Amino acid sequence: VGTSLIDAYAGGLGVMESVPDAELKADMFDEEAICHRMVLVCGTSTCHMVVSKNKLFIPGVWGPFLSAMIPEFWLTECGQSATGALLDYIVQNHAAAPLLANQAASQSMSIYELMNKILLSMAHEQNMSFPSALSQDTHVLPDFHGNRSPVADPKSKGVICGLTLDTSEKYLALLYLATIQGIAYGTRHIVEHCNAHGHKIDTLLACGGLAKNSLYIQEHADIIGMPLFPAVTYSPLSISFPPRSEIYLVLCRLSNNTS
Repeated sequence: VGTSLIDAYAGGLGVMESVPDAELKADMFDEEAICHRMVLVCGTSTCHMVVSKNKLFIPGVWGPFLSAMIPEFWLTECGQSATGALLDYIVQNHAAAPLLANQAASQSMSIYELMNKILLSMAHEQNMSFPSALSQDTHVLPDFHGNRSPVADPKSKGVICGLTLDTSEKYLALLYLATIQGIAYGTRHIVEHCNAHGHKIDTLLACGGLAKNSLYIQEHADIIGMPLFPAVTYSPLSISFPPRSEIYLVLCRLSNNTS
């Protein structure tokens, strides 16, 4: 038996209970614990899903919607209009993209996996313990397709600060890194804005194509300062439920508790 569900809501429902057992808080019931989690459904754009037992009205954010994703819970939906689409735009419009694409194909990997390797190599060459610092002179405001949340300004524009005449593969990798970081700071803005208006988010979960990118996940966890667990072993949007039945059981318990 199935029912219709908006794509991002299906992703949120599918991973809301996918926190590793070691990270579960023993002093919290399921009903309380899921209110501390935000799901990032990240692909071409990103939807940020968080639920609460109380009705929370947040400026610049959609909702709250009762029982839209989980029965008897209020859903708050935030978003970034271009994430995967922005990374594609930055990479595909750079002079070094065709060369990198050929190199990636010859190594049977994606161009993004290759750039992740290049960044690690660059950090090693410059004696940096992690690649994040490589972009210290390059910064990206990722509002190339407006700002959905929390500014709610469709006319907002993107900015790249620190451009040079460098057209090398390494510089493209730096632009790619700076873009990921800009997107991550946008998510941090969303999380902080939601928490300032009543939410208690302290854990992030991610699904979608970008959840498979280790650099994307690591930069988000570092910049936001919260644990982030990617769901990469299945497609929550197409399956709706994980292979395990825990989330279904939780939904039944939650529904029974509120009836």
